[in-house]
Amino acid sequence: GLLSPRDVTNLVRLLGARGAHASMLRALRALTLAPGDLLGASIDPASLARAQRGAASAVFGYTAAVASLSSSPNPEVRNSAPPLLDEMDRRGVTPSTYTFTALLLGVQTAGEAVGVLDRARAYEGPVEVDVHLYNAAVHACARDSTNSGWQTALALLRTMRRDGVQPDGRTYGSLMHACARAGQARVALSLLDEMKARGSDLAGGIDAKAWGAALRACAKVGDYERA
Repeated sequence: GLLSPRDVTNLVRLLGARGAHASMLRALRALTLAPGDLLGASIDPASLARAQRGAASAVFGYTAAVASLSSSPNPEVRNSAPPLLDEMDRRGVTPSTYTFTALLLGVQTAGEAVGVLDRARAYEGPVEVDVHLYNAAVHACARDSTNSGWQTALALLRTMRRDGVQPDGRTYGSLMHACARAGQARVALSLLDEMKARGSDLAGGIDAKAWGAALRACAKVGDYERA
């Protein structure tokens, strides 16, 4: 019989941690069952119910696989993570918020980050675009090597507020990191002031990373007085 969902997820994580990504994906596909696997076959109610239960469990294995691929230092391996979403769609496995958060681990440009959020929104009910998902997207913007990620990160902050999602200390920290990378000292200090104004209302508070990002932003433009 099939392994338990936890066993499959643990196997995926183990193979991924060892860099055996091809074996990881083979195991994931072989050890999970989903409605899409029954297409073209004679489907009885019991088989369909079993496949639907399998799809609800398979999301954990797929999310672990996406996280493993997205975390790889090898760009070619990272690029193999997004197609897993298409595979999930074909098999009838609905992704979760965690699937998209995992996918954002490997995103290196602001444009890609926005694309991942847009796709997450398309699932509506099953995928909640929450503060954690926004934080992962903002952090991805901060990795943008073109130094223009700070503008997209600020746009995401506005979108969060519009959607009623309250930014936390991690959101601001990543925003300020993006500003520091681009030498946007004025914007970084403005964000720091905003964090101070929120005081105890700010989940996560102001940590050393936020202060460090503000200092780096000032130093990058030679504004040592404000730093």
